[in-house]
Amino acid sequence: LQIQADKTAKYQLVATVLSRHAESKYTDALIKLLGDSDSEISEQAAPGLGKIGDQNARGPLLEKLKGADGGRHAGSRPIIKPTRSLCRGG
Repeated sequence: LQIQADKTAKYQLVATVLSRHAESKYTDALIKLLGDSDSEISEQAAPGLGKIGDQNARGPLLEKLKGADGGRHAGSRPIIKPTRSLCRGG
């Protein structure tokens, strides 16, 4: 249980740091973190993908949004803004 908590904390920190320093070189790592089953991790990755604006993130963001109850669930809020940004072309 402690190992899982440590993993989650580390991944969440990485997602947060990469999102704050959003650069195109972090796109693949953030897409991978967006796909994490832990919503706290994926929610930290989404804003960075929106900032970067790489169209390769559009599909993964849309899929994550669909998985978050079609955007009607409160947990989808951190994913909505970056998804809209990419769908509008930046």
